[in-house]
Amino acid sequence: METNYLRFIKNQLEKLKKLEPIPTNTTVKLEKDKTIKALVFDIYGTLIISASGDIDQAEFSGLHLKKALKSSGIEWDKSMNQDKLMQKILKDFFMEVAKQQQESPYPYPEVDILKVWKDLIVQYQEKGIIKSNDYQLKQLAFHFELLSNNVFPMPGMKKIITALNNRGMPLGIVSNAQFYSPMLMNYFLNNELVEGANITCFDPDISIYSYKEGRSKPDTFLYEKLAASLEKKYQLSPAEVLYIGNDMLKDIYPAKQIGFKTVLFAGDKRSLRLREDDKRVRQKKPDYVIEQLDQILEIIE
Repeated sequence: METNYLRFIKNQLEKLKKLEPIPTNTTVKLEKDKTIKALVFDIYGTLIISASGDIDQAEFSGLHLKKALKSSGIEWDKSMNQDKLMQKILKDFFMEVAKQQQESPYPYPEVDILKVWKDLIVQYQEKGIIKSNDYQLKQLAFHFELLSNNVFPMPGMKKIITALNNRGMPLGIVSNAQFYSPMLMNYFLNNELVEGANITCFDPDISIYSYKEGRSKPDTFLYEKLAASLEKKYQLSPAEVLYIGNDMLKDIYPAKQIGFKTVLFAGDKRSLRLREDDKRVRQKKPDYVIEQLDQILEIIE
């Protein structure tokens, strides 16, 4: 069953519609910095193009839900009005997300999307409306995301990550993400689809995902944890580490709060978030601004 689920998702990934970044015409700010010893990236909008701009901006629909349920082999009561049932499940999905967020003690809570689907589907199973198993839920969550939010690697992503890794420079991740996010990265980097949170070329000890922590950016906790891991493993201070992200509030602001040097990635109009109306953002400026990933080399070389 697991093999079938991975095979199906890989087949869907092979059919992804190619996305090109939309230029932002942002002024680039580059300067050589010989103090940088490690690089940490955001995923969505930085390493991966997201049609919706970000992982939490996907456009969900009843039609996509029905396709994902069907592809996953999840059975439901066909005697019910199909459109109304899909809309009801979708409404309950958002209510379950909100419920789990409200139960969190953190200021910027993150849910585990698999837990959301499991808790929701259990409710429908108890009513005799739906039948499913765990692997079907993984396929449902992953396929529903792909249908709702087309993704594609940012131009030059594989080349620049490979080049940085070949230099022996530690690479990390701090990203609002779900279980499928590292899987997407591995697929785009080496055309392999495997389960797990480890991404080729990235050090798992300095890779932090919101769904695992129950907290999302701009919570500074994620960056505090990153700083502690960098100090413990590499004896590096935040001032020696460059964090690259596309969102002034979720990426640049919290990273600078902890003392990291920052790069605003302004390579795609869909995902560039300047947040100029937020006073917190106005007090923090990125150290550098780039429009292409390979411009990172101009900073660290």
